Order: sequence, then C-alpha cells, then structure tokens
Amino acid sequence: LSKIEWHTFTGCVNLKKVSIPVSVTKIVGESFFGCMRLEHIYYGGTMKQWKAIDKDKSLMHSWNKNTGKYVVHCTDGDLKK
Repeated sequence: LSKIEWHTFTGCVNLKKVSIPVSVTKIVGESFFGCMRLEHIYYGGTMKQWKAIDKDKSLMHSWNKNTGKYVVHCTDGDLKK
C-alpha cells in the first residue's frame, strides 16, 4: 500500500483508530472526510517520515477535513492534530 485514495474512509463516523504502514507516501484529499470520532492514527514510521508524506492540505479537499482531534502515534513520538 503506497497511497490512501479519495474518500477511502469517508463517512466512517464510528472510526476511532486506524493503522497506516510506513509504505504509504501519499494521502489524497478527503480520505478521512467526516471521521468525526477519529482519535488515533498509528503510523509505522517516524515523525519525520509522517511529515514527509504527500498529504492534500487544500481548504476544499483536505485529507483530514471534518475529523476528530486525533493523535498520530509514530515510532519516535506523537503528533497532535
């Protein structure tokens, strides 16, 4: 798995946690749209690797639009939304 596509988790209103492997290099717009209860993203790499992932951050199509206040758990620490 190298890319999380458009609307992969859209509408998963009860999604609280998800694991993303280090092989992911791109997260496309609105992948997690409306995941209001999202609390934890478990990422298989470091914080630096997470930040390097190509993520759609546009205001209209942000990858994490309308999500909860999640924490990204990396191998070397945590990042808050």
